[in-house]
Amino acid sequence: MDISGYAASALGLVLLFILSKSVLVLYQPQKKLNLPPSPPAWPFVGHLHLLGKLPHQSLTQVAQKYGPLMFLRLGSVPTVVVSNGAIGREFLKTYDQVFASRPKMMAAKIFSYNYQGVAWSEYGPYWRDVRKICQSELFTPARMEASKHIRTEEAYYMAKYIWDSCEGNNAVDVHSQIYGFSRCIIARMVLNRNYFSSNSKEALNFKEIVNEYFHLIGVTNLGDFNPYIGWLDIQGYQKRMKAAKKRMDSIMDRIIQEHQEKNPEVSTDASPDFVDVLLSTRSNGHYQHLSIDNIKAVVVDMLAAGTDTSAATIEWALSEILINPWVQEKAKEELDHVVGRERKVEEADLPQLKYLQCVVKETFRLHPVAPFLVPHESTQAVQVTDYDIPAKTRLLVNAWAMGRDPSTWEKALEFSPERFLNSNIDVRGHDFELIPFGSGRRACPGISLGLTLVQLGLAVLLQSFEWSLPSSHENLDMSEVFGLTLPKAVPLRSIATPRLPHHLY
Repeated sequence: MDISGYAASALGLVLLFILSKSVLVLYQPQKKLNLPPSPPAWPFVGHLHLLGKLPHQSLTQVAQKYGPLMFLRLGSVPTVVVSNGAIGREFLKTYDQVFASRPKMMAAKIFSYNYQGVAWSEYGPYWRDVRKICQSELFTPARMEASKHIRTEEAYYMAKYIWDSCEGNNAVDVHSQIYGFSRCIIARMVLNRNYFSSNSKEALNFKEIVNEYFHLIGVTNLGDFNPYIGWLDIQGYQKRMKAAKKRMDSIMDRIIQEHQEKNPEVSTDASPDFVDVLLSTRSNGHYQHLSIDNIKAVVVDMLAAGTDTSAATIEWALSEILINPWVQEKAKEELDHVVGRERKVEEADLPQLKYLQCVVKETFRLHPVAPFLVPHESTQAVQVTDYDIPAKTRLLVNAWAMGRDPSTWEKALEFSPERFLNSNIDVRGHDFELIPFGSGRRACPGISLGLTLVQLGLAVLLQSFEWSLPSSHENLDMSEVFGLTLPKAVPLRSIATPRLPHHLY
């Protein structure tokens, strides 16, 4: 037998071993459990074939046949999918602590420095420590008030840039301006300076990395669902993850080094920024287990999550407004009544902009920040709604399906902010028919900041400009790109016509 023959035989034996181990895992004898309804599974892959390119949509269709609580086996990973608010409440409130951990996924491991960020760390003392630091140093009312000028300045810069670019009835690259707005705010709040100004090479590099980050965390990576083939990297995702992580690490190294070399005696900073606080916390012995990689992981979480989620929501909101022009008219009427056209809208005006708040809620309903939230994992076996849920079961909460559930929402597929005008439904995790930020222990810690960014950015865009499509005969592409978040597949471009006096830009 020649060398190629030996290689083929060896490869065949390896594949046979992998298949046999996978089948053993998939069909190993178990105590008879009363599992939730489940579609027929395929050998080896289980239900992976059901996911498709847009899993949130595919599983919504499957749930129409098998119900709002389904059991799937994704490769060798037991998974439950929830598509209804009442059932979601059972998992995220009644059994919140049981489902407070996170699954082990290759993208999360690589991007979060071995699960050391806020989003992907296991439920336990370390996670409580870093979440406490984030809440006390970034998201307190005092910190939000102190950073208000940053958000206002960046919102006005965005409007000024669009105003400079909208001459000649040309379509404006709204997508880039919205993402630049959120990126600059988060950078200034976390790092106390703008590392990523909207047109810099580093800003474009950072945006590409964040896009790759959210996409790769959401992809169906076969190695995550069958550990026996993970090392093969059949789809090439691990290679992409490591390349993006290397680029991100280069940025993080420079940021950490600059902060470590900062001389507090000559620094002009009015107060320490978030990285300063993390480094100080590490050195003063309060949290001695914080390594430099821990700090990088937490900072990456803050920068990436704060940039992508708010920007994507503003872009979806403006897109819906463009294809529902009466919404734009009502929002502008409210802005003219509350603010007028002789001054710029401010953060202090937001509580009075009730219709604008409804527009944002309706956007979260149809276009949730994360279609499956961030996946949860059970730490022990539990019984939910009379069904047995084994330990180490992954939980996918289909927030996209919950927002379009016809049993909850009248005319569920229509964009209608008016549905919230006389409603007490909120998005902060207490009303389970609408939980774009999650709920319970693992809810997003930056809900208040996220809501403020979306409302302020949208208010400035609507007060400053009349928005229209580049052609009256052109249909706006509303397709999605699946990942941990759900951005538009085609970046938004629109014609912006100024509606304020020139001196306000």
